[in-house]
Amino acid sequence: MNDEPWLDTNDLQGWASGSRVKVKAIMVEALFDEPHPEAPKIKGNNNLSDHDGLLVRYRLSWIPSE
Repeated sequence: MNDEPWLDTNDLQGWASGSRVKVKAIMVEALFDEPHPEAPKIKGNNNLSDHDGLLVRYRLSWIPSE
C-alpha cells in the first residue's frame, strides 16, 4: 500500500498554520479502499465509494504570545 494515500485520489485536504497555532498532519489512513460484499458495484468493484476516504489526524501546537 502507498504510504501517501492522498496521492491516489483527487480529494485533497489542505491546512496552514496560523500566527497562534501550528498545524501538522501526523497520520493519514485510507478508508473504504477494500471491497465489501454488500456494497453496490462501482467501476466493477464492490466498494463503498468510487475513491478512498481519508482519515487525517492533526497535531495542533499553540504558539505562546510574546
